[in-house]
Amino acid sequence: QRYGGRCKALSLRGGMSMDVDSRIGANFLNSFGVRDVDDASMRLSSFEHACLQLSSAVSTEKVMEAEAYIRSETRRAGSLLTLLQAITSSTHKTVRQLGSILLRKIIASHWERFISEGVTASSPIQKTKEILLASIIREPDALVRRAHVAALAAITQRL
Repeated sequence: QRYGGRCKALSLRGGMSMDVDSRIGANFLNSFGVRDVDDASMRLSSFEHACLQLSSAVSTEKVMEAEAYIRSETRRAGSLLTLLQAITSSTHKTVRQLGSILLRKIIASHWERFISEGVTASSPIQKTKEILLASIIREPDALVRRAHVAALAAITQRL
């Protein structure tokens, strides 16, 4: 499978450790109701393309197209998954940063829906926290890391 479940043990304060998927695993995809991995890959590719198009600002028309796509993608029910994939697997720092910024906004606007699913160890909100924590630790760029921290703070402030 494309999103195999490689795990990393992270050391936390106080000698605790936690296993965190270094990439989004198939079980995580299933927890979001995604049955078609190819569809998730296609959405990620389109999202990355739109982010890069937005950041390159070649023409006003292209920027408006990219904004429209990103706006429609973030309103979609499965947008959390696409943003998490962008944050964890994109090679472009602008895509990872914009993904975190948009994730923070989605968390704020869809919080009631996330909480209605419950807050268990396997819930989307808990998985999102784990993925963001792992991304913060692995992220080499300070500005992108700051965007990840802001997204994580948006979750922890509401819990």
